[in-house]
Amino acid sequence: MSYPDQQPPSLPYQPGPRMPPPPVRKGRSFIWLILIALAGWALFAVPALWLFFSAAMNLSLAPGRPATGGYVAFSLVSVLCMLSSPILLGCATTFRLKSLWIIGIITVIPALVGAAIIYLGPYF
Repeated sequence: MSYPDQQPPSLPYQPGPRMPPPPVRKGRSFIWLILIALAGWALFAVPALWLFFSAAMNLSLAPGRPATGGYVAFSLVSVLCMLSSPILLGCATTFRLKSLWIIGIITVIPALVGAAIIYLGPYF
């Protein structure tokens, strides 16, 4: 059974014209990476220090309290995310890789939650 788009077996294969390669997307300047990282660290500086010192105080002052462990773990994870997420988002903007965007967004969520708790905490 032959299909209309197939060539008969007696003729050699004749490839069509070659397609040009897809255009290469040029990355952005490293200035974007530096600016995004500095802006993120400026935004997260106060909450990161506050969470770090409050976690250290909870560890040293109340070793027997059961609620201390969860707060300390959240504080340390949030501080680590506050340090790494600006760099990851700056790299994602500069290099335009989908995997860096995914990792950057995953790390910025706990950082924003921790920053919101510190910045908005006195109002609630």
